[in-house]
Amino acid sequence: MANKARYHYGKIYVPMDVRRALDLREGDEVEFSVIGEHEARVVVKEVDADRKLLELLRRPRKLGIRGKPTREGI
Repeated sequence: MANKARYHYGKIYVPMDVRRALDLREGDEVEFSVIGEHEARVVVKEVDADRKLLELLRRPRKLGIRGKPTREGI
């Protein structure tokens, strides 16, 4: 499948038909490996939403919260 993605302001925009073919979903991680000059391999790593939330809560600064969040605070 030959299709062009766009690179704009530090982001890569993946065409819809490629996203569908890769079953790429919101929150999935995409890993790039350079395999040659101007050539890369792309691997989609599905991310479980619950695991991602727990990961964010372990690092509250990424959420803009100072200190460790409490159950009551959440």
